[in-house]
Amino acid sequence: AMTLNSSNVWEGQATVSGKEEFKFRANNDWPINLGDNGADNSLEGDGANLVLPSAGTYKISLDLTNPGFYTYKIVKQ
Repeated sequence: AMTLNSSNVWEGQATVSGKEEFKFRANNDWPINLGDNGADNSLEGDGANLVLPSAGTYKISLDLTNPGFYTYKIVKQ
């Protein structure tokens, strides 16, 4: 689950025990999902899975403020 911060950027945290893959989905459903083709921090509809490379806790942010040019950040804590 992610929450909207004061800058209109969605933020969340994930703790994983090993390499994990994920996508951003709207409303816990698959019709609208975003992944990253090319691992360039630019999101595409139905794009490739994103990867959390190793065990740990990650801060994940999703910026939808620039329509058509959505971005994300993944930072290991």
